[in-house]
Amino acid sequence: MRGISAIFVFISHSLLSWRYFFVDGGWINNTPLLIFDKNLNEQIEIGFLSLGGIGVSFFFMITGFLFFDQLLRNKGKINIIQFFIKRFFRIAPLYYSVITLVFITVFFNRDS
Repeated sequence: MRGISAIFVFISHSLLSWRYFFVDGGWINNTPLLIFDKNLNEQIEIGFLSLGGIGVSFFFMITGFLFFDQLLRNKGKINIIQFFIKRFFRIAPLYYSVITLVFITVFFNRDS
């Protein structure tokens, strides 16, 4: 379920980014609508853009459930230091890899 939620957010952000980079180079009238062809039903546009908010909501609900489940299993006791160490080593490798990739990309694609 969390993976599906992440895909929903990805789709929403991809549509917004596509509009920004490939249609007009900026937001028109500060609205994300009009991403699709004007002949397309506006309800479909709003539905696709709503996927991001739905995905974030489900992701947070599932995460909250999992944290609460851990509290119940450990009888309300969690080693907070161990928790943050695990979170760091789960998140940091991907984060620093992406940051390094961005810096390398910018370095080789900068205007001289």
